[in-house]
Amino acid sequence: MASILRTYAPTWCTQLPAVFASTGTLENLQQETIGATKERMMREMGDALGMLATSSPIVLLLEDLHWADPSSVDLLRHLCQRIGSQRLLIAGTFRPEDVERSNHPLKSYKAEMQSHNLCEEVALGSLSREHIAAYLDATFSPNDFPPELTALIHEKTEGHPLFATNLLQYLSERGDIAKVNAHWSLICPLSATDLEAPESVRGMISKKIDALQEEERRALQYASIEGTEFLSTVTATLLGVDEVDLEERLAHLGKTHRLIETLGEEELPDGALTTRYRFAHALYQNFLYGDLVNKRRIMLHLKAGEQLTQHYGKRAPQIAAQLAMHFELGRDFGRAIEYLIHAGDNATKLYAYAEAEKHYTNALNLVKKLPAEEQTETFLTLYQKRGAVNHQLSKFPQAVDDFTKMLERAQELESLELQSAALNALTLTLFF
Repeated sequence: MASILRTYAPTWCTQLPAVFASTGTLENLQQETIGATKERMMREMGDALGMLATSSPIVLLLEDLHWADPSSVDLLRHLCQRIGSQRLLIAGTFRPEDVERSNHPLKSYKAEMQSHNLCEEVALGSLSREHIAAYLDATFSPNDFPPELTALIHEKTEGHPLFATNLLQYLSERGDIAKVNAHWSLICPLSATDLEAPESVRGMISKKIDALQEEERRALQYASIEGTEFLSTVTATLLGVDEVDLEERLAHLGKTHRLIETLGEEELPDGALTTRYRFAHALYQNFLYGDLVNKRRIMLHLKAGEQLTQHYGKRAPQIAAQLAMHFELGRDFGRAIEYLIHAGDNATKLYAYAEAEKHYTNALNLVKKLPAEEQTETFLTLYQKRGAVNHQLSKFPQAVDDFTKMLERAQELESLELQSAALNALTLTLFF
């Protein structure tokens, strides 16, 4: 290789003094290359690689091209223009968001090379459970990890490669997984394993968020109120900005920073056309949501609930669970209970009795926050509904307790009809 570089790429030899100083030719090389230009250096590297490739194919792996300086990218472009006539394969890796954000020269060169079929971009997606299982077996070999560990890692990281590998490294450093007698094992049971994002991942997320402009950050913070998915119409209302301007800003954010993805357009029940987006990872949404002060969150949740109610009108019960969450966090407990009841009823219709029981229980926990005069009747309704689903779940003692409390509230209201209903329900449950 040194001989080929000496013959075909003398300007590059001067960059390797440790190699050529020992041969006594460095001074001669420096004399030969006086006045060398960048174009000559690029041409010489192409010639040298071409000669090397005559005896064996050459593969160059270039990592982290988003850090490459303009001269290095110029060389890459030059080599790609000659690649059709040489046995040369160049594999390069880069982070698309860094190339887009910094207006890196690789951005325009990549587009140019793709237009001439000189390169192919292989976009890397998320890891599947099978990928994570294979990574575990390759990195921690041999192991006796339970299959649930793979599922838990996938659930917590959503298959994000960097987050998944960092989380596993964190668990190893913390001692949750360790090598015992030449075998990797799970030291702590999964139920006791705290899988919060490690500091390294939180630091990476913080760095990405800090790179945003103030308006971009605020837009994503307000969008995080809706959860991992959000609608442009609702977010525009929360921000008090034009929806078209917001969608243009979000398109730029998706392309440049890769923090969000566009899922597509939707027509809401009131005829409004909106675009649905999704945070690229739930950790981004969690980080942005956590940056909001509590009073701001309360105000935004309430406003988001009202906006969605307006869009859905009579069909609002279809998204009852979402509305209940907004109104509860927005401290409108009356409407939160109303939509929790709708959510429970929706689940009951689908025979999802366990889910319905959770909705009714959550509503019961909020009743004490209502005005005193509204509590008795609301309690009665909820005990009746929860008692019915507990009966369906064969939780007969709990159902008896619910119907007993229903009877007590009916007696407070002095309603013979409701007392009769409670007694009938008790009779049926006690029979079983």
